[in-house]
Amino acid sequence: MIVSRTYPGADGSSSIFAPELALVRILGVKRNGLGYNVFEAIVPSSRQCEYDPAGFINFDIPFTTTVDSSGAFDILVTEKVFVLWEE
Repeated sequence: MIVSRTYPGADGSSSIFAPELALVRILGVKRNGLGYNVFEAIVPSSRQCEYDPAGFINFDIPFTTTVDSSGAFDILVTEKVFVLWEE
């Protein structure tokens, strides 16, 4: 079965963890809409991420939180990671 989900990146962290990502086949990863090449057992660099079968996806640059001041109130916006996988 093909499954997808979007995860928020925690400010200052460079990885996401989700138990449902353990021991699956990752088909695609996007960070803020940009596609990343997925590898196992590497140190990720630009537009690459590392998939750890324990349920982690690791990036080379930490996530950041920005402030959206376009509306009546300031809103904190975290980076988002979209993951597509096969169970």
